[in-house]
Amino acid sequence: MLRKRLMQWMVPDVSGQGLLRWGFISAYISLIGAVMVYINAINVANCATPMRNALGIGALLVLLLALERYEIALAAASRSMATFLLLSRTAVIWSIVQIDCTSIGASMYAVIPFAVFFLVSSRASVITGLFFWLFTLFNIGRANFNWVSDPLSNVGIVLLTLTLIFIQIIAFIIAGNERTQAQTQQLLAELKVSHEKLQLYAAQVGELAVAEERNRLARDIHDSLGHHLMAVNIQLEKALAFRDRNPVEADEAVQNAKLAAHEALLDVRNSVRALREADATFSLSDSLHELIRGMNDEALQIDLQVDGNEAGFAYPMLTTLFRVAQEGLTNIQKHAQANQVILKISLQSPEARLLLEDNGIGLDFTQLEAKLASPYSYGLQGIRERLELVQGQMDLSHVSPHGTRLVVTVPKNPAQPLTINN
Repeated sequence: MLRKRLMQWMVPDVSGQGLLRWGFISAYISLIGAVMVYINAINVANCATPMRNALGIGALLVLLLALERYEIALAAASRSMATFLLLSRTAVIWSIVQIDCTSIGASMYAVIPFAVFFLVSSRASVITGLFFWLFTLFNIGRANFNWVSDPLSNVGIVLLTLTLIFIQIIAFIIAGNERTQAQTQQLLAELKVSHEKLQLYAAQVGELAVAEERNRLARDIHDSLGHHLMAVNIQLEKALAFRDRNPVEADEAVQNAKLAAHEALLDVRNSVRALREADATFSLSDSLHELIRGMNDEALQIDLQVDGNEAGFAYPMLTTLFRVAQEGLTNIQKHAQANQVILKISLQSPEARLLLEDNGIGLDFTQLEAKLASPYSYGLQGIRERLELVQGQMDLSHVSPHGTRLVVTVPKNPAQPLTINN
């Protein structure tokens, strides 16, 4: 238990900065003090009471270490307390020098400039060290050194000179280390704050993603399922109106309504599958092949060609191309009266290109703008809106002698961030 307490006292639970300062000064005091106590204990020639001197110096050294330990434990002492500890330290060291029978005790004065370095400034530390150097010089009484006849008598001032220089160097190193540690702690604190902000932003992004997904689903229901249900309603109303006057026309309307209902069911299934398989990788080629198989129209021959690699294309780009192809094929099936369709997808850098061409009756381009503004625009307005979201372009033209060609291009890497849509 005593050993554990002694270790806790020698290694205080303080910050890395205070621990490094305490480690150096305690080692310095212990080393110089041990040499001084030993020499005083055996210096019978110069000391009248060598053991008493050695014990007294040892007790003062313990007191000096206690003062250093107490100051380190305070961490952020007030100015008045720090000044009191500095004066107490000075008094203890002066007492050690007075008891010391050798001149080694003078090197203990280097402890005071070391404390002043961190309490005041490096300049004040140098001035304090110079003061104690002059004080020791005059106290020893060696204003004129005689290095040849009595060099040992000057060992105290020489040792103090070297220790003062050494202390200044070590103080600068420790101060630099403390500044580095302070900067590191500040960076860690800023990193913690940034991490907390990032977590907050991530939560906000999650909420925005949920809202965006809701908007996407609402847009899908409106653009796809809503369109099909509206077509079913129109065709059923037509069948009711022509049921007595033109049964053939009424039967055709019922068949069209049945086809629209089938397409609506496929869209619902695709949406449900997409929700269940949220982590599945979207494949434009596979989705187009599945779309064509689901149309199940023997009277319409569709030639699908997909060239290039989908890798590198953003999800919104690929889904936009799929939705354009889906809308285009649906319109051809309903209104173009075509029996052949060419669908080509070219995935190259820096853009993807979709070509959809049929041999049907074509469009009346003189009324195209009016059709685009009309709710019955065969989906062209929806295609244009989707392309605007991904910075794509659309070109619609005639095919000689009959038919329509739709060319769509979307960039691989858009200049601005995209709003994910499907």
